[in-house]
Amino acid sequence: MRVPTVVWFIVLFGFGALIALSVEICFKTADRTPPGLDPYQRDDLEIRALGKMERLKGPIGSFWLEHQRLPKGFDELLQFGAIESHDRIDPFWHSIRWEEEAGGLNLRSAGWDRVSGTADDITLFIPLAPVF
Repeated sequence: MRVPTVVWFIVLFGFGALIALSVEICFKTADRTPPGLDPYQRDDLEIRALGKMERLKGPIGSFWLEHQRLPKGFDELLQFGAIESHDRIDPFWHSIRWEEEAGGLNLRSAGWDRVSGTADDITLFIPLAPVF
């Protein structure tokens, strides 16, 4: 018995669609718009995230000058009264990460995809020099 060509076409099209859907689900693409974010505001949100981290340099520098050391994190800056709790939330509604390293401090926003450690992360390095 011969299977009509139309049936084969439908079967192959169905398998192709299934494979495409599986790839989309397994390998989430970076261009997908996260829930609650407007894709037309991506550039603006990234600029605002960097600006928010830039504004944190002042309170961190004030703490550095007064105590001759880095704060232990945002919690200590909150206790010091240098920032408010909303200052450590980026425009993507995630906490800005505090990462100390040799010679300075990295402030890191997870960026558009809201996943830390990916290529779209927004990072600001604050070099620290000893106070004499």
